[in-house]
Amino acid sequence: DRPWLKDTVSDQELVTYRRYGVTSDATQLQPAWLSSDQRTHNGNAMDAAVTTVLCVGVTNFHSNGIGGGSFLMHYNSCDHVQLPGVAGLHRAHSRHGRLRWSDLVKRVADLLRSGVEVTKPLVQAIPSVNSVKESALYKAVRNPATGAFYAAGETFTDEKLARTFDTIANDPMSFYNGQLADDIVKEISEAGGKVTKEDLRQYNVAEPDPISVELDESGLRLYSMPPPSAMLKNPTWAMLDTENMAVLVANLTSKLLAAETRSKIFDNATQDVEYYGPSYKQFTDSGTTHVSLVDSEGNAVVDRKRAFYTTIKWRTSLGGISATKTIIQYRLRRRNYIKPGKRPMSSAAPVFITEQSSDQLRYIGGAAGGSLITSALTSVLARLIYLKQNVKEATDAFRLHHELSPNDIQYWNKSNHKSVVEIMQRLPDGSWQTSGDYRKAAETAGN
Repeated sequence: DRPWLKDTVSDQELVTYRRYGVTSDATQLQPAWLSSDQRTHNGNAMDAAVTTVLCVGVTNFHSNGIGGGSFLMHYNSCDHVQLPGVAGLHRAHSRHGRLRWSDLVKRVADLLRSGVEVTKPLVQAIPSVNSVKESALYKAVRNPATGAFYAAGETFTDEKLARTFDTIANDPMSFYNGQLADDIVKEISEAGGKVTKEDLRQYNVAEPDPISVELDESGLRLYSMPPPSAMLKNPTWAMLDTENMAVLVANLTSKLLAAETRSKIFDNATQDVEYYGPSYKQFTDSGTTHVSLVDSEGNAVVDRKRAFYTTIKWRTSLGGISATKTIIQYRLRRRNYIKPGKRPMSSAAPVFITEQSSDQLRYIGGAAGGSLITSALTSVLARLIYLKQNVKEATDAFRLHHELSPNDIQYWNKSNHKSVVEIMQRLPDGSWQTSGDYRKAAETAGN
């Protein structure tokens, strides 16, 4: 009996949307943009992304927040794939959105004032802050009425964080050079971190070209993020300059290397780790979330945000951003040490897959789950593209995971899962098929 070959049967539905849809970890604001923005205000996928991504940071603040760490790709039905990159949500919206930035962001502030429902993933993350009882995060996850940790289904409000979103709504650059920047520097310093206002002022949005590879025999082309995302990942690359990185990316996307790698894989035998040629050990990356959206005009956004497993996420009295307190204590790998201007490596792997003949979207998606992202996402995509399964079958199925180091294989069933995949598939009639991953109670919405 090989249990990892079995498919699971979850309660999640296989749904089809004729015009537009979204799947994400946050559920409270999805119907709002879908019904109002699309039908009444002529909003688009980028407008929806602003509200949904920020909402995820409120409902699952253990996974991401307003402090950065975003890998965002935008597909314009006319201009095709573009990369606003990292924390460039505002820049992306200024170029591709239609609705007013302030109106979108203030929705999240309103949610914080009316009450945010505590999610099961947040409850599961609460024990990780037990050892930092003096932190603002520790206080944020305790119910002031009972003194106990929040339970799933309870609600919390946060007026101070709501005021932070009010500020960002009215002046998004305040995060970098205004009063909010002063507050950030002050509170990170008080928490033991080191950051200056000049660090924030010099921040810039990276807008790299996407990487793309042809998926032979399928007639498809895959687009994703270049390093430091995980679609092409080697932890020793963290300090390489742009020119050398471009050479590495070109080599790693070559068919020659793909053939060489495939030649080392056999159906009936495995080898020692050294046989496969790794010169490093995998790094642990957790605290991640993903959002996939498509609108009625064929525009799409995929955004994957991350938070370091190795940092304390300070829900500060004025902001609610993340700051590092003790790097050594939390075993932060040298390649991800913080320094001015450096962008940390990530397991992020958001993808667009298009038809080679027309460049029309066929799949959009990504995953959350730290170092499990790559294996989870490729497993689901392989089932969709090559086994011709539907989105629910591919998403529900058990998943295999191996990182070479440690040299053991794991299969993830519904009782010990740690990865979440959110995929949308375009059907021949132009409608979109999706199914929320039951592993994190992801939900979908659309029309």
